[in-house]
Amino acid sequence: MRGVILSLLLFTIVLVKGQNLETINNYILNANAESLTNHFSKTIDLSIIDQEGIYSQTQAKIILDDFFQEYPPAEYTVKHTGGNKNNTHFAIGKLVSKTKIFRTHILYSLIDNKLEIIELRFELEE
Repeated sequence: MRGVILSLLLFTIVLVKGQNLETINNYILNANAESLTNHFSKTIDLSIIDQEGIYSQTQAKIILDDFFQEYPPAEYTVKHTGGNKNNTHFAIGKLVSKTKIFRTHILYSLIDNKLEIIELRFELEE
């Protein structure tokens, strides 16, 4: 019985994590900075090309809006995901715009079944 309960709990955590990450992926693909920033921690480590720092949600939204305006996403795919025992997870992806290709890195945790992004990076692929 205990094994069944543990299995159900693990399945629920994986399902919630997957659904939350899929939502985030859609926000990136659709250049929806406002909805994306709703999943940021109070401050976020944000790195976009050569601009990086720790920003509030409001500051990060402005920076993301500018980025998405200059490089509207044409395609976004997650290449790799993982995590550790401390409830910290990551997703590495590829964002293709009309003019540039970016490697993305999302570091996040799940807090009360809600994905909270701690770090977000968009790095130019060479």
